[in-house]
Amino acid sequence: MLTTKLIRKTFGAKIEPYGFQYKGYEHRIWTFCIETGDRIQEIELQKDPGSIQLIFTFPCGMHKTGELFGDLRYHSTMYKSDEELENLLNTIGDHIVKRLIPKLPELCIPECNYFVTKEMNLKLYQEKEKLITQFLTRHQLNGFKDTDAVMRNLLQDAERVKDKTFEQVQDLLVELDVVYSTVIIQNIGGEWSELEMGDITIKKLPVEIPVNISYDDYLKEGGKAFAFDYARMQSKYRYWVAEQYRKYGKNWRPLKPIVKTNKNLLTEEIVQETIGEKTKDMGFVCRKKLNTSYFLQLKDDKCSMTIDITEDEWQRNGFYAALSKGREGYLYYDYFFYEDEAELRRQ
Repeated sequence: MLTTKLIRKTFGAKIEPYGFQYKGYEHRIWTFCIETGDRIQEIELQKDPGSIQLIFTFPCGMHKTGELFGDLRYHSTMYKSDEELENLLNTIGDHIVKRLIPKLPELCIPECNYFVTKEMNLKLYQEKEKLITQFLTRHQLNGFKDTDAVMRNLLQDAERVKDKTFEQVQDLLVELDVVYSTVIIQNIGGEWSELEMGDITIKKLPVEIPVNISYDDYLKEGGKAFAFDYARMQSKYRYWVAEQYRKYGKNWRPLKPIVKTNKNLLTEEIVQETIGEKTKDMGFVCRKKLNTSYFLQLKDDKCSMTIDITEDEWQRNGFYAALSKGREGYLYYDYFFYEDEAELRRQ
């Protein structure tokens, strides 16, 4: 079992020759510390049910330590004998010696967190079109139709902020934000929010894939930060699109964020006069409406059979239709487009 004696005999014995000292045990946590300059840095081993967790408290911040040592963070102790626990703790200690100790000076450099200011958000909000035109003109681009060309030039511009101070490149950072966010809106979806409490964001993204590059990433990694984030977002979006095809069939189409045509033609009256009439002899009645969804259920609801008619949430002329049965889930689902009310009723 995990004991202070075992921890010190294994993990502690590995790292103490390099300046770490055992500080103590409290609240399921064994702490080892090292003095660097005028600061004390700590490594903690936290005992959790069935596992141990390593926690690094260094000035570089959790993002940096997670990037370098994320694979060392969690270790299962389930069903391990004393000998296996001893081997595990020795192995973790070896990793700390080989991987963390050489990077100790780097880990002790305080993390610099740069946050967008209200002035930057105001500039973005008021000058979006001007900044976009400025970027397109500089690179002789005709809009955002050629995404590859836009991204290529965006990555080149991002290299210009690399290793610069935040103050030196604030204006360029705002321009990069506007251009990159526009690429996301044009290719994945969403729209600009209003300026709320000094913040402006992309809202109504089809999936929860926030643009999450920090200014620290810009300044340290330049174009690499954009390339990595864009690849991440595209991957999540493609997965989401595949899920929609699997769920709604061949009639479903990926979102075209520029085209918004839905005039909210789907109403409770239309639902009742069409599918409601068709299914009433089977015992279905329109029970409730939730946001843009209409639900028809059997009067005798012992089998929990439900018909769900949901308006396309991305403002296209379309709707989802699904038939579900209790715990069995969906028995039928499909997606339908329409051009006008007459076709909506026929569908």
